[in-house]
Amino acid sequence: MQYSFRPNVLADYVDNRALAPHDAILFDMARKCAAAISSEELLSRAAATPART
Repeated sequence: MQYSFRPNVLADYVDNRALAPHDAILFDMARKCAAAISSEELLSRAAATPART
């Protein structure tokens, strides 16, 4: 974590040769250091966040 912010990892933009290691890596990142979310979820969160002025 950097400066108390939890980074987002876009799960649909991370690739691996096989599905099982892919899922395991995302699971580990989500448990330890990052939020593994889809790009669709990130866009919906951004749309729901009020703009700063």
